[in-house]
Parts: sequence; structure tokens; C-alpha cells
Amino acid sequence: MIKVLVTGASGCIGQGVLGYLSKNTDYELFGLVRRPIKNLIKGVTYLICDLTDYESLDVLIKETGITDIYHFAAAVNNEHKELYEKVNVQGTINLIEAAKKNNVKRFFYTSSAAVYGIFKECPVTEKHPVNPIGYYAKSKAKAEEYIKQLCEEAKIKGAIIRIPLVLGKGSRHFYTFARKLIKRNLFPIMGKRNHKIGTIHAYDVARAILVATENSNNKIEIYNVSSYDAEFEELIRKIELIAFNKQRFKLRLPYTILLFSAIIFEKISRIINPHREPLFNREYAQMIGKCWTLSNEKIMKIGYKPMMSLEDMIKDSERDYINIKKGKRKK
Repeated sequence: MIKVLVTGASGCIGQGVLGYLSKNTDYELFGLVRRPIKNLIKGVTYLICDLTDYESLDVLIKETGITDIYHFAAAVNNEHKELYEKVNVQGTINLIEAAKKNNVKRFFYTSSAAVYGIFKECPVTEKHPVNPIGYYAKSKAKAEEYIKQLCEEAKIKGAIIRIPLVLGKGSRHFYTFARKLIKRNLFPIMGKRNHKIGTIHAYDVARAILVATENSNNKIEIYNVSSYDAEFEELIRKIELIAFNKQRFKLRLPYTILLFSAIIFEKISRIINPHREPLFNREYAQMIGKCWTLSNEKIMKIGYKPMMSLEDMIKDSERDYINIKKGKRKK
């Protein structure tokens, strides 16, 4: 039986992948969390451990007999540079070293489209230069390098999966932010008309990993993976209809103004707090104001087919948003 350890089991990708795999009897599933959680998935054994604690990781992997690791845990969004280094880089190294010591067979890692920096082509292929801008993106790119080096030394098979904007249950960053602004009629359509943004749901991350598992060799492969490339206006329109059942008058903001604002905001943020990731930078400006899509061609050649539509992903995000609101009201 395949024994899978999923890190970041309480996060959007971790929850979704565990939910998707929980129906497959070929897998014994373990979810790694830093503290006890309420929303448990049936059939998953939850383990409490911190990625920064190598000794505990070593014992945990040895005692459970883990064969495969799906590494989704990460520090994200407006954190300190030191935390990105501690969790995203050193935590990943700890996990791989423990995997090497205990003969783990496969290692899969979700990285970000942000590692490409400013896109020189669209859709972006895996051959595009890696040139991250923000602290988060730099930490993901650095973790990738350690994964390739350490896993290949130990002959651990697997893949690095670079993903775009995440939507679905647990995706509380972009969706929550966008929904609040849309409700107040403060979210303009940004950039050129008809530009697209890549999106992904956790179920399709799971599908990509299963496909990559069947095609893994002794080298860590890199795949771009997405579910749906949406026109930015289409994305906002569907959120309006699904969340509020109405459409609104849309203001438009040219990309040049958006980019200039991002550069100024980034510079000011670096002066005020040089060790914290700015809330808004050039990567985010590109994501919402210019073409920001990934080519699925490489992984589709080995059998990947996305299953989630844009409407499915937004409905899943909205259900989660409403459930959280209801939970807060009950308290």
C-alpha cells in the first residue's frame, strides 16, 4: 500500500488533495499539521509536527513507514523574509533529509508560477527563465533547487508542480479579498481587455500528481499545471453572479497605472519594512493586469486532463466563504 504524507494538510491544497485521494483504497493517508484542526477528513490520520523540527520529522516518517511525500506546507502572504527562509526553504530541506534517511520513494512539491517573475511569454512553459521578485517567490525557487539536488542524489523520484492562482475550498486570499471589493464596487477590471489569468483547484493538483507518479523516473521533473485559463473580466463576472447574483458597472484601470502603482508601493514598503513581503508588488500587478497563464502541454502529454471548470472553482470558494461566516456568527 502507498503511504502518503501530506504536509500543509489544513491548507487549501492539502485539504483538497486529501479529500480527492481519500476515496482511493490504494492509499493510506497521513496529514501533517502544526496544531489540532476541526475539519477532519474521514480516512486520514492527522499528525502534529513542525517542518522546522527535523528530529520529529525523522521519527514520524520512520514510525509510519511513509513511501510518498506531497509537500504543500508553506509560509505565504505578507510574511517576514526570515519566516519564508525558515519554513519554505529550511523546512523543505528538513523534510527531504528525513525522507532520504527513511527511504521514501517519491517526493512531490507544489511551487508557484511566481518563480518565473515577469513573464516573457504567455502561456509560460517550463523552459521560461526562473527570475522571482518577491521574498515568497524567491523562497519557493530556492526550495526547488534543494529538492532537485537532494532528491536526485538520493534517487527519490517525483516532481515539482508549478501552479497559478488557487481557487476552491480554503482559498481565502484572492477570493476573499476580491469578493469584499466587488461587494463594495471597488474592484476595477485591470489591464488590457481579454487578458487571461491561470487558475487551479486542489483536485487538479491531485490529478497531476497521480499522473506524474505513473511517469516518474530518477530525476525530479518540473510541470506547469492549471485547471482553467480565465479572462480576468470573466473571473470577476462569475464571482459577481455566484456570490451576489448580479452584475455591476465596471471601471477599468490601465496596466501601466497598475504597474506603476505596484512599483511605488513595493519601494515604499521596502523602506518602511525591508524584511516583510509587500502586500502588492510587480508579480501581483502582472497576475491581475496582464496575461498570467501557464502552459499545460508538458503534463498533458503524459495523461493529465483538468476536471474543474471556473464555475466549479468559484462555487466551491463561495460555499467555503459562507460556511466560515456562519461559523463565526454562531460563535
